Amino acid sequence: MNKIKIIIIIGIVIGILFISALFKSQGGFVGNTISYITKPVGQLFSTIGWEVRNKFKFLTSIGELKTQNQKLFDENLELKAEIAKLSEIKKENDILRKEIDLAPRDKYQLEMAMVIGWESGKNSEVIYINKGRKNGLEKGMAVLVGKGILIGKIIDTTTNTAKIQLITDKNFKVNAKLVESNGHGVVFGQYGTSAKMKMIPQTIKINKGDSIVTSKLSDNFKSDLLIGYVQEVATTSDGLFQEVSISLPKELENLHLVQILKK
Repeated sequence: MNKIKIIIIIGIVIGILFISALFKSQGGFVGNTISYITKPVGQLFSTIGWEVRNKFKFLTSIGELKTQNQKLFDENLELKAEIAKLSEIKKENDILRKEIDLAPRDKYQLEMAMVIGWESGKNSEVIYINKGRKNGLEKGMAVLVGKGILIGKIIDTTTNTAKIQLITDKNFKVNAKLVESNGHGVVFGQYGTSAKMKMIPQTIKINKGDSIVTSKLSDNFKSDLLIGYVQEVATTSDGLFQEVSISLPKELENLHLVQILKK
């Protein structure tokens, strides 16, 4: 059925309804007859109107329900995000409490500081802390975590902050010794990934798991600060020295709180 036919039918229906209303108002045989004929048409349109109204209400209620569901969904996401945030804060507080409890305050004069930044490059690994010159920090001071574990040294300071070169930095080095054999060497950072102890005489017996600490030959650091443990042993290409890869006792990627060893 094309549009013209539809328009004609609608026009006829409207005309019938109009005539019905006109004659019904006048009464009499003609009016009653017209009313009788057109009554089913009026009832049909009344029924259609009722169904359309109910369907519209139904669709409206569905729309409102969707809106309410979306609101509840958004609120649920916000609550989950808040719970995750509180959980992370609790985790960080637990870590900080543990670090504070482990700090060897009875042995060293320490300044606690929070890590506020990280700079990682191809050959360097540095962090920034929220303490500086006004807190008595100076270039060259050792940086510790836990019970005297060496993780780096201060290489620059401002009034309120300090820059720390981590032990994995390519330019980091410190004199060290093997505790079990008393063998000496130098620990170097390895391109931001690990550290190695080099220049160890061939006469020194080295075992996997041996402890490596700072030696008395260190200019800026106190002796016997833990650096790590022997992971692997190798001989240099010229056959003159041994060198060992070091297993670090602390994951440097998750630093939150550090201890500055004051002179």
